Amino acid sequence: MNKNQIVGDALILTVSDQIEQLEYLLENLPNVCFHIAATVQFSEKIRALESSHNVRLITISNDLQLDFLVNLCDFLLDINHFQEVNSIVAKFVEAGKPIFAFENTVHGNQGQEIFLSSRPNELVQKFVRA
Repeated sequence: MNKNQIVGDALILTVSDQIEQLEYLLENLPNVCFHIAATVQFSEKIRALESSHNVRLITISNDLQLDFLVNLCDFLLDINHFQEVNSIVAKFVEAGKPIFAFENTVHGNQGQEIFLSSRPNELVQKFVRA
């Protein structure tokens, strides 16, 4: 398979640039397109990732844009630090789509599949099989 061929879409919705194990996931899931969305401006740290073939940065300004991303993406990565944004976990639960999180970023007990942040390879393996 071509390294640049995208075979899945993941959403990360955040208001900060504190995203657990993001670089590891980008490197180890080259065939997943990471849609990193925010309701605020992106920091330089996040904007620098936009040069990766599998990263899309989206500024969300309304519910229609968010609904589009929920429909587009196959997975939610609940890996942003600080608060949950726009009840995104509930939206993915309602859509019946998988939600993966780390133990130190999980937002409530909403049915996410939780992994240890010290073992991101286990999340990668699950993600590949999902």
